[in-house]
Amino acid sequence: MDKSRVLIIGGTGYLGYHICNELVNRGYQVTALSIDTVPDNFLPINVTVQKADVNSLTDDQLLEIFKVHDYFIFAAGADDRIIPKKPAFDFYYKANVESIERLISIAKKAGVKKNVILNSYFAYFNRIWPQMKLAQKHPYIRSRKLQQEKAFEAAGEDMPTAIIELPYIVGVTPTKGSLWEGLIRYVNSPGKYKFYTKGGTAVASVRNVGAAIANALEIVTKNSCYQVVDVNLTWADWLNSLKQNKNRVIKVVYIPTFLVRIGAVIIKFMQFLKGEESGLNIVDFITLQTSNTFLPIEESKQSLNYGEYNIEQDFQDTISLCLNTRE
Repeated sequence: MDKSRVLIIGGTGYLGYHICNELVNRGYQVTALSIDTVPDNFLPINVTVQKADVNSLTDDQLLEIFKVHDYFIFAAGADDRIIPKKPAFDFYYKANVESIERLISIAKKAGVKKNVILNSYFAYFNRIWPQMKLAQKHPYIRSRKLQQEKAFEAAGEDMPTAIIELPYIVGVTPTKGSLWEGLIRYVNSPGKYKFYTKGGTAVASVRNVGAAIANALEIVTKNSCYQVVDVNLTWADWLNSLKQNKNRVIKVVYIPTFLVRIGAVIIKFMQFLKGEESGLNIVDFITLQTSNTFLPIEESKQSLNYGEYNIEQDFQDTISLCLNTRE
């Protein structure tokens, strides 16, 4: 059994929990580094939890931490839900790009062998749909693109780096809520008709994400990008997947795109008044929102050998959590 030592930066988060459990079950010695206070019995008893903010640690302090680990996983980037003060790119660059360059540089000095970085499926679409110019239009997507590039550059050939491009994720982590609560309550509220945009998304089970990341750590031998996906759903299918009563009939009415754009303009103006800027340019983002942002299922599963867990259970767990939150 592999007794290699793994440092998970962000190891007590929504995804970090499942990564920790996967690695512990495979015999790894795991350290979870996090700024969060960890509830009792949240992680397996043999996980070492270290409370710290990597951005507040000196290079020497980080070096000492890395020296006693063979691999590291970065699960602590800033995602597009954060609306920072403008310019947004400066915030995302510091959180997603500068942090990775620094961590990989120090880890290499410490002798860490390889690493895994959690990223976004927006970076995948930026590559395959260059005509959409996503990185140019959206500060968050630009940061994820640069995160990949700078990580590979810093790692070179000496530290194989796996970039995991993640889509929508469903499933439950103990003590954590769900970002889908509002949508799930909307879907399960009275009324047959539900309004949403055209398009669709890739979706993954949180448990399969944990397994895929653990597998990536084991198989990566050169700088590589991977995707994780269990199902591709139109937005109508997505809403129907969030029904508690599967026999209930709801009809999804697509909102005309021009109306969606008007709403986006209003939101962007309100952000402007508050001195804020979204990581996703909300007006330009409508084009992506109304597209089918699907990922290659079979290719992804073959690359990372995941799929043991049934995503239908993750949907049910998420629905139950959200509908019981305020009961």
